[in-house]
Amino acid sequence: MTYQADDDQYPARAVVFIESTWGTQTFTGTGFLVGRNDIVTASHVLYDQTLGGTPDYVRVAPSYEPGAPDNVFYDDFQYHYYPDFDPDGDGLLETGDLRLNTLRGSEYDMALISLREPVGDVYGWFGVDPGFSGGAVGLLGHPALYGRALMYDGGSVWHHSQDSVLYYNNDLEVNPGNSGGPVYYDYGDGPFAVGVVSTGLVATSFRDHWWWISDVMTENDALLADGSAPDDDPPSDPFDSADIAVFNLMLGRPPDDAIAAEVSAAAWSTVTGTAAVLSAWSEFQGQFSGLSTLGAKIDVIVVGHMGLSPQSAGYAGAVDYFESSLTAGRSVPDVMAEAVLYLLDDARRQDAYDGAAATVLESGAGLAAPLRLAGADAIVDDGGVAVVGARDPAGAALEGADALFG
Repeated sequence: MTYQADDDQYPARAVVFIESTWGTQTFTGTGFLVGRNDIVTASHVLYDQTLGGTPDYVRVAPSYEPGAPDNVFYDDFQYHYYPDFDPDGDGLLETGDLRLNTLRGSEYDMALISLREPVGDVYGWFGVDPGFSGGAVGLLGHPALYGRALMYDGGSVWHHSQDSVLYYNNDLEVNPGNSGGPVYYDYGDGPFAVGVVSTGLVATSFRDHWWWISDVMTENDALLADGSAPDDDPPSDPFDSADIAVFNLMLGRPPDDAIAAEVSAAAWSTVTGTAAVLSAWSEFQGQFSGLSTLGAKIDVIVVGHMGLSPQSAGYAGAVDYFESSLTAGRSVPDVMAEAVLYLLDDARRQDAYDGAAATVLESGAGLAAPLRLAGADAIVDDGGVAVVGARDPAGAALEGADALFG
């Protein structure tokens, strides 16, 4: 049942009202704090290609109450977003592509705002659980239907087995204005966000995004040092075509013809060339630089990049292969390059489904292959695996921790 939440109480006060203005048109959405100066929202709250791309002006207000004289807005920040969640600009977001190692539509619908003030110290923030598989959750957001007041509804979701989205069951109310709001649980040890409201059907899961969000959260602490960013940092930072190409390749999705040239597609045809590209990519290096144990590195490769869980076909073989390769002295980029090239081999991937449950790397490691099908469309109404802890500003850090843009 939907009811109005007390925006002065945690964790509701850590939810953020967002206004995005293109020319004379202003649209509203929701976001939520996940760190001292970090706000997560949906990419489509901050980008609309039919209106020219990014907004002319954006402002955010934590603990927002419509008409209240004490609302505090912030408009000095940077943000990272994906521009290709709706590649044809028709206002329809696919829920995914039914492939484990690629992203499409709502799977891309996540963005991070980096503030220049430690707002989270005042309002608190949500923890994040990128490994949530489904269960009872709550939604918080500012839907237009309720005058943009902060509304709560409780229900349940389930995580798709391949796509990085959470499907709402029939017990959740989602309205325009909820976009970007948190899907979260609190089982007594703090609120943990598991996804971001994308459409009326699904929320975008943190599963395939927490690695880059946590990296940016570490880097943007520099904004708090003196309240300013480096001179060459733009106010908004899209994942441009080259970034997305590399990211997709890391997940096993080949670049399309338009962006292949930008990342020198020829380099991806060999293990050596692919390893060189990975070695030069700071985000890739950052994922391994702080890992001291072989097991931790293997976990990032097999689970994070290959998308295999301990229950997946081929998991044991992949672990054995990477362990033997790294123990033998091969570098992480070199080993990952073989994995990337394997995932790019469409013929081999399809053969796995035609003839067997898994196929084999040249080394003999069995890897599960993702099914390649198109996802269903979800209408977007533009009318208007570690668990990271939450923090209640009234106390210590908590241990362990609207549907459409209106």
